[in-house]
Amino acid sequence: MNPRKISNEARLIFSSARVRMDDYNQYQLTELLRQAVDWNFVVEASIHHRVAGLVYHNLNEIETNQNIPFDILSKLKQYYEQTTSKNLGLWKEFCRIQEALRRAKIEPIPIKGIILTHTLYHNLGLRPIIDIDILVRERDVSKTEEIISQIGYKKWTHTTKDYYRSHHCDVTYYLKRDLPDLSIVLDIHWNFVIPRPRRIDFTNVWGRAKKKLINHTEVLLLSPEDTLFCLCLHLRRHIRDLLLKHICDISELLILYKDRFDWDYVVSKARGNRMRFTLYFALFSAKELLGTEVPEVVLNGLSPGFFRRRLIGQFISKETFLYRRLPRLDSKNYWRIGIFLHFLILDSICDFLIYAILVPIEEFSKFFSLPFESKKTVFLYHVRFIYIPLRIIIYLADGLIKILSKSLKT
Repeated sequence: MNPRKISNEARLIFSSARVRMDDYNQYQLTELLRQAVDWNFVVEASIHHRVAGLVYHNLNEIETNQNIPFDILSKLKQYYEQTTSKNLGLWKEFCRIQEALRRAKIEPIPIKGIILTHTLYHNLGLRPIIDIDILVRERDVSKTEEIISQIGYKKWTHTTKDYYRSHHCDVTYYLKRDLPDLSIVLDIHWNFVIPRPRRIDFTNVWGRAKKKLINHTEVLLLSPEDTLFCLCLHLRRHIRDLLLKHICDISELLILYKDRFDWDYVVSKARGNRMRFTLYFALFSAKELLGTEVPEVVLNGLSPGFFRRRLIGQFISKETFLYRRLPRLDSKNYWRIGIFLHFLILDSICDFLIYAILVPIEEFSKFFSLPFESKKTVFLYHVRFIYIPLRIIIYLADGLIKILSKSLKT
């Protein structure tokens, strides 16, 4: 990314959004602290993108931190301490869940934030956790739900069991506490990604997983390569709400396993499951935004064609993507950015059309900000083969008119 095109605030966050600072990023940060910085924006943006713990950690360590306003450092410290406290409670709850499942001969794999804070960040304050995510074998899902219910959790869904098994990759439970902030959300996964546009096969992750001692607790962990797939597919699932936290997870994973990554397996699996462009988007983002080393041969092996590659590059390099102005997407724009991003990261136009047309009604209503199961939503869903292409055409026409208007003015 061209440093001249991004703000001081963006450069400051990119430089400090990492576990360990190298000499270059330390120099960058030192130089930035001597310049004018909109500190309120730094706080707002780093909290929005869930990297405020990392920013605080590195700003607090740097020698020239006396140039940082005291109230700013205090706000970041408060976020860091709250993150530490919450993550500690979630880890203890995960251990309780794991123990209950193991008594029933079910071996869960912790995925995403609950385990990354220990394996990648090694500090509970650096990476916020929203909920607890575990992966279980598909044959064990019903038994897992039964055990989870026995230890106090309740299902958080208004849809049927059959709907979730056919249209989703996880089911959500929650444990209600006396205070809302203390309630715990648990996602039970049987796959990394929803089976749309195509079902992705990850049955071999269990054979590649290995046990490791984490904080005096033995835990079954995904291999580094399967962790990468899990993170990239999670990023794809939440592409409309893309946060720098997602990119940091991938970056820290690549840094930790730099010389031990089986890239042949990654590229082969990505090709076989038609998710090359998803991985390309994630890896290219880590390289462009955080300077993470990614083998050029890997990016070339995953790369889309020239046109889509340019669009991905332009999207990632825009300041508005992450930091210059935080995205405040209204319902009118939310579905537009979703369609555009899914077009960029799905491997073929057919996959994109399957994704758009075969959308379940629940996601259709969310996508277009319609009330779920209202008569209007049900009607539009039944005529979605007309409605969705029409919305896309209107969106493209609107964009073309804006471009022509700007051209005529200049």
